[in-house]
Parts: sequence; structure tokens; C-alpha cells
Amino acid sequence: EETQLWMLLDLMQSDCHADAIASRLHLSVAMKPYGPAAAPPWDVKEQLLDYTRKRHFVSTDCALSLDQEFDLLEQHGHGCPELVTRREIVNELRKNAADLGAKPKPFRARICLGRQIDDRGFDRVEDTSFKAALE
Repeated sequence: EETQLWMLLDLMQSDCHADAIASRLHLSVAMKPYGPAAAPPWDVKEQLLDYTRKRHFVSTDCALSLDQEFDLLEQHGHGCPELVTRREIVNELRKNAADLGAKPKPFRARICLGRQIDDRGFDRVEDTSFKAALE
């Protein structure tokens, strides 16, 4: 029976809806206390990255709590700039949530945008031909 359940969990990987990703992460959190033998069949880091990118589409009922998200990011969020940034943001949100009634404090988060793309192929000539149509 247990093998069948793991096989069924494996079938869930193809669903890329934001709520499905959040649900898989909830299952990952629930399996964590049982050690590596109960590791989910999906890559948790990849699921976290998808969750971070689609967080604004996740329904309230499916969203991870700040503590759950932070724990997953602490465990799996290393080496990926997007997840490192998300971990910093979630950590600051947790701190602000702990100060109930206090005005949220602004904070800075490092955001890695990747390397700058060269624009050598861009048209460097200023096109002013539209001005003639305006006159």
C-alpha cells in the first residue's frame, strides 16, 4: 500500500498550478519529521523556486505560513539567488509579524537580477521620423 501511495504522489509532479505546487510543499513539510526515508518524490528546491515565482497566484487556503516557508527556504534555499532573496524577505516579514500592533519597519533585500544583457544588436540610431508626422 505504501508503495502505491508513493507512486501516486509521483504522479502529482506534472501539475504546475500554483496551488498544486503549494500543496506539494505542504506535503514536504509534513514528511520532514520522518527523515530522508520519507522524502517526497519531487525536488523540493525546484518546487520552492516555482512557488516563489508563482506566489501571487496561490490561493489563501493553499499558501504556506511564513514559518513553513522560512523553514523550507532555510533547508533547501541555498545556492539560488531568487530563493536567498525570498528567504531574506520572509524572515523580515516574520519579524514584523511578531511585533503585533507595531508599524512595519522598512527593510532592504538584495535582489540578484542576473548578468546584464549586452545590447550590441540594438538600433543605436535615434529615429526622429515620427516628428514629421506631428508637424
